[in-house]
Amino acid sequence: MASRGRPALPRGVFSFEAADCPTPELVTLDSSFAVNALLSGETHHQAARDYLERLADQDCFLVYSHLLELELREVAFRAPLIEKFPKDWRRRRHDGRSLRRARRLIASTMAAWDELLTAFGHATVQVDAVFDGVPELMDRYGLASYDAVHAATAEMYGASHLVTTDAGFAALPASRLIMYVNAGRVTTCRSRRAR
Repeated sequence: MASRGRPALPRGVFSFEAADCPTPELVTLDSSFAVNALLSGETHHQAARDYLERLADQDCFLVYSHLLELELREVAFRAPLIEKFPKDWRRRRHDGRSLRRARRLIASTMAAWDELLTAFGHATVQVDAVFDGVPELMDRYGLASYDAVHAATAEMYGASHLVTTDAGFAALPASRLIMYVNAGRVTTCRSRRAR
């Protein structure tokens, strides 16, 4: 059945899962995308890996906040705790038996991150370098603090393209940030930008 009406306006939102998704020369990575790319149990793992391969093939330059590496460590730390103790993982955070497994996953995740970076030219932006831009992004657009750090990183470096699985960045207008998200987030992100 043919669709009716005009196609949806892209509003600066593209699906990194789509075969025709653009591959920018310079892109900022958000932690949510990096987590999906590195942890095989994540929902969008294969799609994130495939898009990273496309970016590498096009000699894309990656920019990311140093905060991303801390967030990767946190997710890797939590994953085995949540898997083993889904209801009370927070209480088990300091359990020595749980810590051993978490440490192993952190080490393997960070090694995978380091290997991923070898395929790209890349730059790490320190949080203090973008600190002054964060309040405006939070106050004006309602971004969460960590998201504001990633958005400020993109703006400071001139990498106005962001790869993420987090729809929260759609609070920013397309004139400030072009988004590449998983297919399931495209409609939500475009709708937020249409308001």
